[in-house]
Amino acid sequence: MRNATRQKYNAYTAQIGKLNAVEDPSRSFTVAPAVAQTLRGKIQQSSAFLTSINIIPVTATSTAHDHRKSPPDELHDQF
Repeated sequence: MRNATRQKYNAYTAQIGKLNAVEDPSRSFTVAPAVAQTLRGKIQQSSAFLTSINIIPVTATSTAHDHRKSPPDELHDQF
């Protein structure tokens, strides 16, 4: 990564940490809804394409665990 890009990235991650009251934003953390909504709105407004489509927010999960479903047992038997 170029030095100028690294400086901008570090400033960006520092701001994300500050907005979410976390010391190390490179680690997993929960985003407060107000920040997430503000971020989504600003991102959507930053692009002509994104302003022309509907963006449907998803509901937050209660834990940070991986909630991907595993294939049914029948599929495990096939492979």
